[in-house]
Amino acid sequence: GPPYTIRKEDNMKRDIDLIRKLLLALEEKLPSTTPQIYEVSDIEVKGYSQEELNYHAHLLVDAG
Repeated sequence: GPPYTIRKEDNMKRDIDLIRKLLLALEEKLPSTTPQIYEVSDIEVKGYSQEELNYHAHLLVDAG
């Protein structure tokens, strides 16, 4: 399995604004010509915990 664990806190809900901010943060990091893989821990979104970022990144990967 993956080298990380995704845990959904009981009170954590899908946050569409955070998903949008995550996508924008990734877009800023991605070079225009060379695809790269980034760890979620390389991304910071002000006002959100690492657990929230991990959970929402997992949702994005799950959705394809």
